[in-house]
Amino acid sequence: MWQFILMTSSVLAYWLYEKLSLARARDRLRIRIHVNGTRGKSSTTRLIAAVLRAGGIKTFAKVTGTLPVFIYDDGSEVFIPRPGTRDFREHGLPNINEYIKVIRAAAELGGEALVAECMALRPDLQWTAEHAMMKSTVGVITNVRRDHLDVMGPTVRDVALALASTIPFNGHLITAEREYLPIFQTVADERNTKVHYVTGDSVDPSIMQGFSYIEHADNVAIALKVAGLFDIPHDVAIRGMHSAKPDPGALKILRVNDFGKSIHFVNAFAANDPDSFRVIWNLVRNRFDSWIIVMNCREDRIERSIQLGELFVQDMLDVHGLVVTGKAVSAFTKVVEPKYMGKIVDCEGCSVEEVYRAIFELAPNGAGVFGMGNMVPFGELLMEFITERAENAG
Repeated sequence: MWQFILMTSSVLAYWLYEKLSLARARDRLRIRIHVNGTRGKSSTTRLIAAVLRAGGIKTFAKVTGTLPVFIYDDGSEVFIPRPGTRDFREHGLPNINEYIKVIRAAAELGGEALVAECMALRPDLQWTAEHAMMKSTVGVITNVRRDHLDVMGPTVRDVALALASTIPFNGHLITAEREYLPIFQTVADERNTKVHYVTGDSVDPSIMQGFSYIEHADNVAIALKVAGLFDIPHDVAIRGMHSAKPDPGALKILRVNDFGKSIHFVNAFAANDPDSFRVIWNLVRNRFDSWIIVMNCREDRIERSIQLGELFVQDMLDVHGLVVTGKAVSAFTKVVEPKYMGKIVDCEGCSVEEVYRAIFELAPNGAGVFGMGNMVPFGELLMEFITERAENAG
C-alpha cells in the first residue's frame, strides 16, 4: 500500500510542479495571442507576429499549418520536430503539449509576446489548449468554414461553437467571421471579453499590392486591429506585414517555361474545403483564359475529396482538364467523372516528374494551373519541384 501512496504522491507532485512552472513562464509573456479558425490561421499568425515585432515588441510565434515551426523575435524560424520525425518531410502526429514547450521557450528567451496558431481540432482539446495552456489575452477566430465536420461537426454551427471554446476570459476577441458573430458575442459576453469584428473591405487595395504573394484582406484586417490594440502606428504595422515571411502554403502564382509552353501555377493546396476553394478561386479565376485543376487526394480525407468533387459538379466549373494525384483518388473521380468525361487524368501513384509532365501535356500554352485539395504530402513535393523551375509571377 505504501508503494502505491508513494507513487501517487510523486505523480501529483510532478503534475503540480509542471503546472506551476507553466504558469510562471506564461505570466512572463504579457501578450498572448491565440489564433483559431477554419482557414488562414498560419498566415494570420505570421502577420500578427510581424506587426508586433515591427512595433518594437519582442515577439515569438508558433505556426502549425503547412509546417510546424517556431518563429524567433528576429523573424527567423526553426522546424519543430515531433516524435518519430527527423526533418520537415516527416510531419508526425501533432500534440498539444507543444504549447508548453513554446510558452517556456518564448519566456526563457525574454519574450514579451507569443502568437500561437491553435493546433487542436477536437473541441475538448481546443478548450484545454486555451484555458489550461495559453490563457490568451487576445483571441482570434479568422472564419468558420465547412471543414473537419467529422471532428467538430456535424454542422457548420457546431464548428463555430467549437472554435468559440478558445475565446479568452477578460480579454479581447478579433474575428472576421460575420455569419456566426452572434455566437462569438454571446460566449465573449459570458467571459467578459470585448469583441472586435473586422472585414477585409476596410483594407486599402494598395496595402494588398505590397505582398509578394496573394494574401487575404481579412487576415490583414485582423493584424491591423492587433496593431491598434497595442498602439502600433498604421504605417509601421503595414511595413512589418510586408516584410513577413509567408507560410510555405501561402497562395503564390509561379510561372514556369518548359516543353515549349509557359504555364502559371497557383499553389492553393491549402484550399481544402468548398468555401475556401470558392474564395481563392474567385480571386484568381479571371487571370487566365484556360485552367487545369490539380486535385491532390489523401486516403485519410475521403470525405474532403467527396465534398470537393460535389462542388465541381454543382458549380460546373469550366476547366480545360483535371489532374488527380495522391491516394484514394477514386473518391473524387467517381463524383466528377460524369460531368468531366475525357477531361480527367488519373495520376494516382505517379512520381512528381510524371505529374509535372502530365500537366504540361494537358494544359494549353498560357494556362493557369490551380493546385487544391491537400498540401500533404504530395502537394508539397510537387510545389517544391515546380518552385525550383519557376519565376514569381506575382
